Amino acid sequence: ARATLAVAVCSALLTCALGTLLGMLAGCDDGWVDALISRAVDVWMSFPPILISIVLAAMLGAGLHTVVVALVLVDWTRFCTVIRAEVKRLREQEYVTAARALGVKGWQLLRGTLLPSLGPLLRTLLTIEMSVAVVVEAVLAFAGLSATSVATWGNVLQEGRAHLHQAWWLTLLPAGC
Repeated sequence: ARATLAVAVCSALLTCALGTLLGMLAGCDDGWVDALISRAVDVWMSFPPILISIVLAAMLGAGLHTVVVALVLVDWTRFCTVIRAEVKRLREQEYVTAARALGVKGWQLLRGTLLPSLGPLLRTLLTIEMSVAVVVEAVLAFAGLSATSVATWGNVLQEGRAHLHQAWWLTLLPAGC
């Protein structure tokens, strides 16, 4: 479980950082930045995520770092869209208006006023992203596109598949996890 959970934590944190940054930029702007980021998200989300992960893993080579990169490049859109919508809602709140009236602008407004309000939402999204990362890593490992020398849940499933009729428990435990 160590390798699988390391991939889940690393990819979730990097995805959160990228998606939150782009979502906050898009949410605070009503002009071309918002339009550009929103169109990029729309285009990126039009492709099946697992297919993009498999193609990226095949292009970059097998390994845990490849799985992390594939997960970050695929899942940043989830954070971006949710954070963008929440920032657009939050910027109309009275405490944000009061902060602007006090002269808080730009990054200070984003970092000091809006980001703390996003904490519960970010924790929820991180939890979801970690569970998605575990499943995607298992799929890629099962397909042979993750690190084969490291014991991950997908690799254990792949190895236990050959003994499914004699020792079914070899696949039951990692599949259950």
